[in-house]
Amino acid sequence: MKKLLLIISLFMPAMLSAQNYRMRYADPLDTLDEVDLQRLRDTSMISRRNLAKTTKAVNALDYVLDDRYKPVDHTFENRWYDHLYIGGGYGVEQIKPQADDFKFRTMSQVNLFVGKEFDRKNSLRLSAGGGWGYQRDRNLWLTRIQTRLDYLYNLSTHFNGYNPARRMEISLLAGAGANVSWMRNTSTEVAPEAHFGVQLKCFTGPLGTINIEPYVGLSGDQIDVSGPRNWRRYDIFYGVNVNYACFLVDNLSKEARLKLLQSRLAGERMVDSRTLEKWRTPWFVEASNGMVMSSSGELGFFRTLGHQTSLGVGRWLSPVMGFRLSAVSRSTRWKEEEVAAETQPGTHTMAYNSHYLSGRAEALFNPLGFMKTFSWDAPWGLYLAFGAGVGSLTKYDSGVNLHRTSESYNLGLHLWGRISRDLQVFVEPRYTHNVYTVPYDNGAMRTMHGDNNWGIDMGLTMLLRSERYHDFTEMDETQNYIYRDIRGFRVGVAGGIALLQRKDGYYTGSGIDWNGMAVVEYRFNHLHSLRAHADFLNVNGRTMLWNTTSRTLFAALNYQISLTNLCSGRLHNRRFELEAFAGPALGFRLNDSYSPVSDAVYANAGQPLTPDISNDKKPLFGLDAGLKLSAEAWKGISVFLTPTLYYVGGTSTMPGGNTVGGGKMHLYETLNIGVQYKIGRLRRSPEVLRSRRMQRDSEWKARQEQKEREREAERKARIEKRRSDR
Repeated sequence: MKKLLLIISLFMPAMLSAQNYRMRYADPLDTLDEVDLQRLRDTSMISRRNLAKTTKAVNALDYVLDDRYKPVDHTFENRWYDHLYIGGGYGVEQIKPQADDFKFRTMSQVNLFVGKEFDRKNSLRLSAGGGWGYQRDRNLWLTRIQTRLDYLYNLSTHFNGYNPARRMEISLLAGAGANVSWMRNTSTEVAPEAHFGVQLKCFTGPLGTINIEPYVGLSGDQIDVSGPRNWRRYDIFYGVNVNYACFLVDNLSKEARLKLLQSRLAGERMVDSRTLEKWRTPWFVEASNGMVMSSSGELGFFRTLGHQTSLGVGRWLSPVMGFRLSAVSRSTRWKEEEVAAETQPGTHTMAYNSHYLSGRAEALFNPLGFMKTFSWDAPWGLYLAFGAGVGSLTKYDSGVNLHRTSESYNLGLHLWGRISRDLQVFVEPRYTHNVYTVPYDNGAMRTMHGDNNWGIDMGLTMLLRSERYHDFTEMDETQNYIYRDIRGFRVGVAGGIALLQRKDGYYTGSGIDWNGMAVVEYRFNHLHSLRAHADFLNVNGRTMLWNTTSRTLFAALNYQISLTNLCSGRLHNRRFELEAFAGPALGFRLNDSYSPVSDAVYANAGQPLTPDISNDKKPLFGLDAGLKLSAEAWKGISVFLTPTLYYVGGTSTMPGGNTVGGGKMHLYETLNIGVQYKIGRLRRSPEVLRSRRMQRDSEWKARQEQKEREREAERKARIEKRRSDR
């Protein structure tokens, strides 16, 4: 017994220590039986907040919608001109009719706006614009002017944080405005409106965005000038707008700009420490010619073949989006009619043309601009052009000519290739839809008509390279010596075809319209020159039984400027050069000749009547303008291509040109290819150039050595300063 008590007394401290260890580190739930454990697991009957009765547990469901994850926002500059943008767009809208017989065609509308992002999420926009649409029942145009104030809330920033370089953002849109509407022979009505929609904003660069905005709205009951037909006190409308917006200053945050610069490809040149070269936003000018065909309903498709001319100016707001404004002249054949001969039995075919003179505004979309490797100096590229225009449409006829204001809708695919720095040649397949009204016989009502036109334009584009994007190479004495060769006289000759847009005429019986040109120039420097040229036109036609030939001479004195040197900088090794010229011109009608169509005209009736050709030889005053694309071939000899437009006044006795402005103005165009020679070319001996190049190299080396000595001196000064600070 004593031995047992002794053993217990020896092991008791160890047993108590083990018990204490289990009590301190064991799970308290291990001391409960299964019933108690089940009661603790099911706490729904103990607490309405679903909390364990004997613990401090927290129910996460109570805090699920309490807050959200917010990433670190980019820096938001808030000077008055930061995040300020302007823009414009085009859209379509439909007014829900209140009666089945009061339907509108889908309305077109344009708008201009100015907006401001006040903080990361909220912005305001003020817009003004107009719309127009065709009312089918009354056969009248509805015209509308409107102004709107819109509030936008950026949902993408709300949920994902502020990032101005995000590819796509969604914003809620709400706004109100007023509309002034009218139709012919109706009173002008004013109607308020409110609308709601969504904005999808696509980032295309530091300065530009593309916005797509579907919307629906309510307006006052006279937005459609429906009068007593409208039994509702409101009208419902819906539509979609596509807008281009351009910020006045770089809209990138510091963080977004740094990320873009860090992610650039190796070797991609930057203009400065803030901007990639691809973010250039160049202006450009272009000119084009092309053939066009029309679905007139009177003739087969290929028998309507005509041609069109356009002059345009535009700007790229980012690598992806831009705009272009153009002046267009188009002529196609639309009708043929059998006309009786003057003295002989039978008929002759008279052809009548349709002429459209218009202004056109287009949005440009370049999908290649989204690529990191995109460059304006790429060897080739493409973009889409779509837009609308308005102008004067004249359909010539044997009776009364149809003269109407016509709107047009355009879609084109622009394919370009680079032939020199910032100088491009392009081909542009194009579709145009013209809309116009035609009166009934009584003239009281009008019906809507439309023509479809397909064509291919070919032309030249000159991009503007600002000083910021020039190659900053020093113009040394050698280059200045070479540029002395630009000054002086040049003479040239050329020949080509006359591209005439006639109003009507019989089928021509002989040859094509051709012309020849002689030109002399004096260049004052690398930009400015004086040009004089004479252009001889030989125009063929037909008057009843007679083939006619009219000969006309144009003389012009022009100011000429080098677009390549002006827009792209002075480069002595440029292969192609593009120049533009304009000035006063004179047109002289020289003489006319005629011959019978065939010997059959003399049969049975003797000598037929001679055609009525006026002998009016007085000069006609006007203007001319054109382009000259030249390339040096060999030792002062260069080849050139020159399209030229003449716009001269006079009467209808001036043959061959398209009649503009009621028969008092005429439009001619010539296209010439020729050669020119530089008189008094400087002789640049190899010895002179070699000595100047050696002098340039030695001076360059001396400057580099001086810069290296200055850097070494600065480095030593910094080292000495650190030592003294210690």
